[in-house]
Parts: sequence; structure tokens; C-alpha cells
Amino acid sequence: MSAPSVANAVTEFSNILERLHGSLRDEFCKKVEEIISETAQDEAKEEKILRCIAEKIRQHPNVPVSAVVNTETVIHPSVGEFSDLDPSTVVSLDNFLYEDDDAIDDLCEQGLISRNYCLDCGSHKTAPLNFISHSASLLQLKFVFQHALPDLRGKTLVDVGSRLGVVLYGAYYYSSAKAIIGVEINQQLCSIQNDMIKEFQLDDRVQVLCADVCTKRSLLEKGDVIVLHNVFEFFAAEEVQIKIWKFLREVLQTKGMLLVTVPSLAESLQHLQTDIDLDSWVRQIPLDYTDFVLPNEEDRDQLERICLYEVIG
Repeated sequence: MSAPSVANAVTEFSNILERLHGSLRDEFCKKVEEIISETAQDEAKEEKILRCIAEKIRQHPNVPVSAVVNTETVIHPSVGEFSDLDPSTVVSLDNFLYEDDDAIDDLCEQGLISRNYCLDCGSHKTAPLNFISHSASLLQLKFVFQHALPDLRGKTLVDVGSRLGVVLYGAYYYSSAKAIIGVEINQQLCSIQNDMIKEFQLDDRVQVLCADVCTKRSLLEKGDVIVLHNVFEFFAAEEVQIKIWKFLREVLQTKGMLLVTVPSLAESLQHLQTDIDLDSWVRQIPLDYTDFVLPNEEDRDQLERICLYEVIG
């Protein structure tokens, strides 16, 4: 279901070379070099465009540094991974908009954010703030669409809680999905996404629906890939999360449908009283995080939070 590993690809390539001789082998290798060069150029172009979109979002008049718009309400989790953190030490900082330490340093130099908070006001005793992103990073997008998922040609992808539209843009440039649809309940965020879709002319495949996901049963039932990236934990009360997860369990029953989640379904549901039996709903598809080349090994933990599931019933 997932893309072949590097080792398997090398084996296949070697087998092809063994079947070719003389000038045919030289011609084949030359053609492979051309394909690799063209692919690298295309990937560089796609990455450049995605960074341009990030820049446009940063410049958007309705997007603050935190990327949490003024019509959103962030609810600090009462259960789960982040519940033990002091809300006053948690800072929203979007990984797609600010993808590395240099970008964060620039914000600090401009006085827009700080990396630390004072443990005893007025002293030099400080501790690092906890940065939380509500979007996928560029690195995560590349991993999902170029490594984890199969070819999406002719398929429909639905991003639940699309917010700034990051997954939609990644799907457009990194996949061949026929239809890429975001469902977002916040009108202001929908407007920002539509501004990007219009400016970068993505409307041939990308669409944003401003709606409560629980009103989009037929859309979800027809989806081939459903993306659930940090979707409810910081934006819905516990009882609302339970309601939505029960709805998703009821609706997402098409065998073979793929779910991309961050974090894992088990982690998302661990502290919620949903009575959802994951074993009868989905099969987790193993992902090889080590097979993906990274510019910085410290970033691998971003990938390890990504999970892929196939619906079995």
C-alpha cells in the first residue's frame, strides 16, 4: 500500500541493469540521470511555491504571529499529552509558517515572541516555553505525500479541520489527487484559505467547505483519504471531541479508505470515553521513518508522529 523502500527500489534497479547489456545499459543509465535531474528540479519548484504560500499567509492581515485568528478559541487540553503543561507557558507557533530555528530567532529578535519565561519574576531563572503547532510542517507534508501514501491519481482527499489549508496545498503540489477538499468550521480561516487558492490558482483541484464536519457525512463516506492532523485537541471541549469521534467512527467505514493522523488514533482516543474499538475499525500500516532522507536528523521525531491506517470495517 505504501511506497517501496529504498532497498527494494535499489534491488529492482539492479535487476533491470542485469537484463540490459552494452549500449542499452548506457542508454538506460543516461535516461535515469535525466529523470532524476528533472524530478529534483520539479521538487525544488514545488517546495519554492509552498514557501511562497507560507510567506503570503504570514503577510495576510488576518493572520497573527501565532496563526490563531481572533475568531478562534484555543482550549487547553484537560486530558492527554499536553494537559500537564501550564497554559501560560504554551505558545502557538505554526510549523508551516515558521519551519526552522532561524525563523524563530528572527521573531525573537523582532520582539514578537520569546523562547523562555521567567520562573521567578525579575530573576534570571528561566525555562523554555512550549511551542505548539496546529499545522503540518513542510517536512511532514513531503513525507505523507511522497513516502507514506500510495499514488492518489483519481482519488479524493478530505482534510478535516483544514485551518490555514496547509495539507491542501501539500496535496496539490505533492500528489495527483483528483479532488482535495478541506472542511473547516471557522469562516475567517476559510476566507484565508480561499485567498490562497485564488492567488495560487489551485481551484482546479482544491476546494474549502465552511461547515461543521458532522454535517458532511456523504463527503466523508466518499473520501479515499481522510486527514486528521492535530484536529480537535486544542479547539474543542472534551464532550465535543467525543461526539465528533463517534461520528467519524460511524461514517468512516468504507473498506480500504486511508486515514492519516497526527497523533495516532490510540493517543487521540486514550483519554476520551468514546468506546471505540480500534481493532475492529482500522489496521495500522507500518511506516518506515528511517527510509526518508532528512536534512537534519533531529527532525525525525516530526515524522514519527504521523500514522497511517486502513479502514477494515
